[in-house]
Amino acid sequence: MSNLTCPFEIKSDKGISFEESLFIAEEQTYVDIIPNIKMEKKLIFSVEIGPFIPYQKSKVPLWIAKYLDSKNLCKLIPPNWLTQEGLRKLLVDEDKLGQETFCFIDFYYYQIANIYFQLRNDPFNGKKSKVKKLFQDLINRRQAKLKANYKHLTLPKALDVSNLGLIELNFGSNECFHTLSDLQNLWINTLPINSTTQLQTQQYSSQEDEYDNHHYYAD
Repeated sequence: MSNLTCPFEIKSDKGISFEESLFIAEEQTYVDIIPNIKMEKKLIFSVEIGPFIPYQKSKVPLWIAKYLDSKNLCKLIPPNWLTQEGLRKLLVDEDKLGQETFCFIDFYYYQIANIYFQLRNDPFNGKKSKVKKLFQDLINRRQAKLKANYKHLTLPKALDVSNLGLIELNFGSNECFHTLSDLQNLWINTLPINSTTQLQTQQYSSQEDEYDNHHYYAD
């Protein structure tokens, strides 16, 4: 996303790539458009769209809206949360809820915004830079809260993930994986030498068993 920075965009070994999450968001999300063409109801890849009446609002999947925009056949209407007023309200709500709770937002909010900021026809009526700045502020606010929560996360404390977006959950799963890996290494390093050697021997034996079983079935 041009002029936007977000560490969540880094691919996780235990999650999905940003490109994959974009594809999912385009498939799952329906948006409002203002078509400039007349078209009867049609079935496209098992998705029913239309009828279109010029300059009358219609709802279509995001991937279709994106295609129509690229052909200059419609203008997309941004969701309420992706407007100046909506983003200001989200920023206020994030502050009111404190550090351990996140405000409700579309599960694919980051992916949807990414698409809207790159459309051929400006859906923000000349206010794209202002909307983009507010959106960046929201990303930074949620990112800081999420990192702070993971930093202080200790068992049996649980993290409320009910209002996190897909890209944040993807980031979070990677953070948890590395945390558990670090804890395992720390535990191994605190074991007596004999116990550590025994543990490594057990792990090696387990790997040998898997190898033997694989070749047994292969034969």
